[in-house]
Amino acid sequence: MNWNHYPQLKPKHIEPIFSRFDAVNFAALQGSVLPYGKGRSYSDCCLNDSNIILAAAGLNRFLQFDTNKGLLTCEAGITLADILNVTVPQGWFLPVLPGTSHVTVGGAIANDIHGKNHVTAGTWGKHIVELELLRSDGVKLICSLQHNKELFQASIGGLGLTGLILSATIQLKKIHNPYLDVLEEKFYSLADFLDLNEKRMHEYEYTVAWVDPYHARGHYLSAKHNDDKRLTLPNNLTSRRLSVPIYGTHWLFNPLAIKFFNQWHFHKMRGKRIEKISHYQPFFFPLDGLENWNRIYGRAGFLQYQCVLPTATSYQSVKDFFSVIQRAKQKTTLAVIKSFGELASPGILSFPKAGITLAMDFANPNEELLKLFNELDALVVHYQGCINPSKDARMSASTFKQVFPKWQEFAIFKDEKFSSSFWRRVMEIKI
Repeated sequence: MNWNHYPQLKPKHIEPIFSRFDAVNFAALQGSVLPYGKGRSYSDCCLNDSNIILAAAGLNRFLQFDTNKGLLTCEAGITLADILNVTVPQGWFLPVLPGTSHVTVGGAIANDIHGKNHVTAGTWGKHIVELELLRSDGVKLICSLQHNKELFQASIGGLGLTGLILSATIQLKKIHNPYLDVLEEKFYSLADFLDLNEKRMHEYEYTVAWVDPYHARGHYLSAKHNDDKRLTLPNNLTSRRLSVPIYGTHWLFNPLAIKFFNQWHFHKMRGKRIEKISHYQPFFFPLDGLENWNRIYGRAGFLQYQCVLPTATSYQSVKDFFSVIQRAKQKTTLAVIKSFGELASPGILSFPKAGITLAMDFANPNEELLKLFNELDALVVHYQGCINPSKDARMSASTFKQVFPKWQEFAIFKDEKFSSSFWRRVMEIKI
């Protein structure tokens, strides 16, 4: 199962992987295979309908940590939360973080995750020194920019299709404590956001904004690591975590309720500007404190649409996006906007490119919503942008091939035994 519960597909067999030394008997597995970590993708790229899942979360061991250089080698099933719990008290931080800490290293590589600091740090793939890859012919390869370079570049953002990632070495970044200096500011229009964004992304390492697309207003967050070596606040937060015990109903997300939420969220911030010191956990992972939050959307699940629109046309393209969303019957429950910088990933299929990225959640997937997404796809293609495959569960083969023009270059390095529901969809492969 993927995190957003759409589409709801089932494998015919789950093969657990617990050791990188015990070879997987690929010949005995009838059908295609796909590595699976924690299933936090909002896409069918982690699903392999009617085929085989390689459950790799059991590969969860630390192998080596050079605390002088900040080089960490670990197995691919270990989560980012596990890493931070060990490295932060020793003054080292992961170089790029997504919106949840409950993803595996293998999943982070396969999706070439990005974070709030793409302008200054690029994607996850830029910080992978090397990775260990098991191909279906039983051969294990060490891949890096120096060894098996092309296979390394295909595996970064390769959606788990080049083989089973067994382990990786990651270059961490030095920090003085687990806290951030955070600035939160209101903006009142798209032009206001773009002006604020242009200024803050050159002053702060991390930048992101919540936006109400129906009024083009929101809250802009900027942050940088606190550099006070004497700060003695705790390394980890110990507050009790809440959990969503039951599935919600899509009626919770009717247009009136969404309108009320957006108004409340915008006005809950008193004043126009707030400065504070924040622990890294609530800043990077605001929803990790609420377990099973995906159940709020109900059993039908939800869809997220994430795209990037090039810098040169950012004002007009984002304005066009907002116009389409404002006219639609389906209303987004949450929208986030931020910048991608010029730092290119080594990954052939990496999603980020320089520009503005929008990520929008929609409850209750249905035909009306799919039509809206197709309309948004047309805008992305028109503006020569890109769509995030780790957040997509429905784009057409034609759209995929237009927004990922290097797909044929990637396909050369895809392992013939590895496949996914996503890959078969965008390649129009029938099973």
